[in-house]
Amino acid sequence: MEYTRLHGNASGESHFENVLIDTIPVEFALPASPLNLATPMRAERGLLCAIPPG
Repeated sequence: MEYTRLHGNASGESHFENVLIDTIPVEFALPASPLNLATPMRAERGLLCAIPPG
């Protein structure tokens, strides 16, 4: 999965960074198809999920 991270530096300038993270298929809500989940990231709390088309 790829997402764009927006962050600021010490001078207050905004920067964009494309980040590629690994996901694994997880049976999350049976009987639906597995969801591709990433591992939790350092933050107060967060989780990314990619849902395939269809």
